[in-house]
Amino acid sequence: MKFRALLLDFGGVLSPNGLPGEGLDRLLQNLDVEPALEHYEQLRLLLDRLKINELTNRKFWQEFAEHHKKQIPSDIESVWKTDFPMHKKLLSYLKKVKAQGLTIAILSNVNAPVRQHLIDLGAYEGYDHLFLSDELGMAKPDPRIFEHALQKMGVDSQETVFVDDQARNIEAAEKLGMTVILAVNEEQIIRELKSLLE
Repeated sequence: MKFRALLLDFGGVLSPNGLPGEGLDRLLQNLDVEPALEHYEQLRLLLDRLKINELTNRKFWQEFAEHHKKQIPSDIESVWKTDFPMHKKLLSYLKKVKAQGLTIAILSNVNAPVRQHLIDLGAYEGYDHLFLSDELGMAKPDPRIFEHALQKMGVDSQETVFVDDQARNIEAAEKLGMTVILAVNEEQIIRELKSLLE
């Protein structure tokens, strides 16, 4: 089958680093909170609301700090501004297949501060579409965000390859009929893409 579109996650796919929201230890450390299962669960719930814009960034930190009776550090925003080294070999391969007419898009669960940081870094440049959870008000693995992406790209699920490093997102895309790649490392992603696209 000839595929017409390639849909890629950002953290863990285009960059080896996950988005900061996935680094729960780091977020807890910034508020001097002892890591514990209950803290992780509460933080994850807040992050889920943040990435679909149900919470502002300020409200996110306020709710978490109030829950733990902590003051918000003045430099707390720096937690989102992590380094994002890119998978350069993968980016080079993507340029090649894009030049052959393949539509390439990013589908990422992200919050507004990280999105702005990635824009400032130029990390979103060169893609045909950006489908970002905080702008759309929905996040993977919600089927609606995949359906939205397919509609905007003008392709069917059977014409689309989806690459992500989270099994639950892969399962959601597969249920919709997409061909999927569970990302492990750069070499494996490129190898599996070549087997599908060439």
